[in-house]
Amino acid sequence: MIIVSGCPRSGTSLMMDCLRLALGEDRIMGSKFPKENRGKEKLPFETDAEFDLRKYFEERLESEKKDKRKEKTLDMNPNGFWECRYTTQGISWHLGIDCPSEKICKVVSQGLIHTDPKYVDKVIYMLRDPREVAKSQENLVRRLPFNEEDLEKQGLKIHSPLMFVNVTYQAIQWIKSNPQVPVIFVHYDSLLENPEEELRKVGEFLGEGDFSKHPVEKRLYRSKPEEGIENDLWAIAEEIYAKTLTKDYDGLISFYKDNVRKIKKDTMTYHCFRKGRKVVYNECIACKKDEVARNNFKKDATKRKISWISEPCVFECGIDVDHDPITIKQSIENNFWLTDLEKRVLAIQK
Repeated sequence: MIIVSGCPRSGTSLMMDCLRLALGEDRIMGSKFPKENRGKEKLPFETDAEFDLRKYFEERLESEKKDKRKEKTLDMNPNGFWECRYTTQGISWHLGIDCPSEKICKVVSQGLIHTDPKYVDKVIYMLRDPREVAKSQENLVRRLPFNEEDLEKQGLKIHSPLMFVNVTYQAIQWIKSNPQVPVIFVHYDSLLENPEEELRKVGEFLGEGDFSKHPVEKRLYRSKPEEGIENDLWAIAEEIYAKTLTKDYDGLISFYKDNVRKIKKDTMTYHCFRKGRKVVYNECIACKKDEVARNNFKKDATKRKISWISEPCVFECGIDVDHDPITIKQSIENNFWLTDLEKRVLAIQK
């Protein structure tokens, strides 16, 4: 099969539309639909009864939102989303698998890593600036199903390069591990600026297709990079993007592994022995920097009779990626939850 891949919101559906016109509708796997119709196809291993029940839930619970979602999704992607059951989960053997060699299938980056290369003849991989991807992803998620104004009022930010970083790393792992599979990289911006030239290259790569007609329009360039959004991962995302552009696969994989703790910090959970429960990275940042937050954590732990005085802070003992760790003994002896008065009382008791 010919696989169209890339980070979500990098132009994969646009390329599918180009291939549909150049190679024929019958070659395309999946269908063109806006996001609110996602999940209407029967999933692998899903029984008829399970499929019918899922559709029933969707129709009953989502009916009021359906029209508004459709309008907003089409506004975000006027040409629709070309997707099928393999788009996000990848292609691997299952009972009843249907992967004719002449077909063209969209498999985004996170699905590519789960794809068996024996089903892949060639890959067209779409590239896009991580800031554009983040902005486009933010726009889509903000509009569906949330109310954009409400999110702004709450100060919530979806604008992040984390998804780009992780799925690009996964895709490059697959590409490096399968050098027998030919890959062409197509930059989204270049496709919009000079579609004839970029599609000519795609035609030469595939060795077939009439690309004289195409659906590419500059109006599709809606999500321009947005500056001023603070995130520790921008520098990492831009370095991964640069290494992808130069096909420095070894350098990219090594760079990701060297920075994996920084990349994972916002999504990792771990047990805080002082709080007596699982926490996330930003909770620990608040605990270290914000006295009000720290006192609230302390009151809760005291109420639940946790002996936090004799427990270390695991964050400062090795979780914190921005500072050198201290020992468990040092963390207990210099417990920053203790006030000066509490320290003097303990000293007297000793």
